[in-house]
Amino acid sequence: MAVQKNLEYYKKLFHKTKVIDETYPVGGSIVWLPYGVRIRENIEKFVCNLLEARNYKKYIFPNLVNFKALEKINKNIKNFERKIFWLNNKRYCLKPTGEPVIYQMFARWIKHESDLPLKVFQIGNLFRPRKGSESLYHGNESNFFTELHCADKNYEACQESFREGVEISKLVLDFLKIPYIMVIRPPWVLPVQRTIQVSAVYLQGQLFSRLFNISFSERDRNRDFTYHTTLGFSERIIYTNLMVYSKNQQLNLLPHVAPYQAAVLCLNYSDSSIQDKVLRYANNINDLLNNLGISSFLDSSEKSLGKKRYKCDSQGIPIKIEIGTKEMKSKSILVKCGELNIQERIRLSQIKKEWFNSIFSKLNIYFEDRRKEILDKEIAEVTRKEDIQKQNSRKTVLKFPLCFTQKCWKKIEESYPGEILGFKRSKDKSRCILCNKDTSYSAFLARRL
Repeated sequence: MAVQKNLEYYKKLFHKTKVIDETYPVGGSIVWLPYGVRIRENIEKFVCNLLEARNYKKYIFPNLVNFKALEKINKNIKNFERKIFWLNNKRYCLKPTGEPVIYQMFARWIKHESDLPLKVFQIGNLFRPRKGSESLYHGNESNFFTELHCADKNYEACQESFREGVEISKLVLDFLKIPYIMVIRPPWVLPVQRTIQVSAVYLQGQLFSRLFNISFSERDRNRDFTYHTTLGFSERIIYTNLMVYSKNQQLNLLPHVAPYQAAVLCLNYSDSSIQDKVLRYANNINDLLNNLGISSFLDSSEKSLGKKRYKCDSQGIPIKIEIGTKEMKSKSILVKCGELNIQERIRLSQIKKEWFNSIFSKLNIYFEDRRKEILDKEIAEVTRKEDIQKQNSRKTVLKFPLCFTQKCWKKIEESYPGEILGFKRSKDKSRCILCNKDTSYSAFLARRL
């Protein structure tokens, strides 16, 4: 997904709708407000249930890393030297990535073949120095991160864990209706900044087990190093979900993500006896909805109905229910859903969970259609290199046949104003757009915004 508006627009939106507060006086640090916390909790609940159903167990690991463990990664895999918060004269640091913490413990826990597979996940913070001011996506000093680690006994089992990791990523992104492209990214394709990487699955093999001496004894008493798969996605998935569907400085939330699926708006009357009766009826409706499993809240403030509607619309609450004397006398409710253009008065006897679930199902279809529209709008297929420059100014992402080689990748990046996200393999072969050789791969080029 590409960021279409200035990030300042989204910061103001999230601040206005009480999702986050970025004014904390330590740069890159974000305070999550109660409304935003409830959004996070709804997403995290789905993620935890999904992982636990696949036998991943939740752990809580420390945030401190000793120098020796991090130095193994700095020297052999990726140098985090410039992305570290050091403590105690560089004896310790706040973890910039989870591997040096988790794999020290794997080496202690894994001894025998019966200890495998070991499938763990944690939801916690990673700490990396901030880069620039646009911290919603790039360079939060404290980034809330979900990471999965699986240790297997052989490469075949590791491949299966990798496939499972891809499937988990798809299920999470589908749950949030995030428009995404799932691509293969070889080591020589650098991370991109023009679109948003919301998830990554790595088949690490024995790379980390050899570094941290994670080994097990097989039945024949030979020892072998474990094979590893990792999966991670950060709080970017939350921002992305909110950003994709927001409009007119208003959130537009999925029913299963929204803190409240419905808001009961009580109209105000100058006659206190009438007001008490309407309020009592509105309270009963609110209690009924919550008892049915429809998360709802009652707005009985003295604000005008227009202001109450505006607040609900701004915070992306899917359904508004208005209660006044007309509804009280007829024992009914007035239901409104802007995205579906619904304005319907239903009787008290018709208030069933199934009725609301049908609305939520229609909303999910609406968001799925919007997701497809966004992908169709932002991606174009080209078959000639002459068309890359022309289409690059119109579309966010271009798809074209390209050899799965560093040579052709480098030529594209040197010749055109964009970055390759990765590759996708197809069953049918076509001709590379550069060298005209047969290829089963397509590349995705993101233009510079």
